[in-house]
Amino acid sequence: SFVSLPPGGRLDNAALDLADVSSESSDEPSESTDLDNEIDSDAEPTEMYRPLRLHRELMRNSFVNGSLCLNCDAPGHRPTECSLKRRVCWNCHGSHPGGGCDRKCRFCLQYHPDVLIMDCIKKASQRVNLWKHTKPCKEQAQLDKQVLIVRAALRDMAKQ
Repeated sequence: SFVSLPPGGRLDNAALDLADVSSESSDEPSESTDLDNEIDSDAEPTEMYRPLRLHRELMRNSFVNGSLCLNCDAPGHRPTECSLKRRVCWNCHGSHPGGGCDRKCRFCLQYHPDVLIMDCIKKASQRVNLWKHTKPCKEQAQLDKQVLIVRAALRDMAKQ
């Protein structure tokens, strides 16, 4: 199953990190720290070595922008445009391309071998986009603007 909105329908930057939302409802120990230890954003992929380089938020943002390649974990192009020809599992970068990965999804930290990671990212992105059109989101955006105005005023007062 996929992660749903937190209680109250409020979705902020912390809630956008879907691992935080899913770990709250789980009795299992959080795997986000283990997964974050596997991510090496500075590593360069080769035909034989494919490091996990993207965090969940960067995966989601790249997907929304239409430029997410999980074959080499790069946010600048699509998988069809990838310069690396050998295909790997988009979830764990193992040598079993396609579905059927036996590891938990690195995006939502749920176990769903019958759902590809790209479909998981797509579903989460759709939920975020749907939420952006709700009344609580608009109210939150208005509150955020007011907070920025107050912070700017406080900075100006501190300068004087």
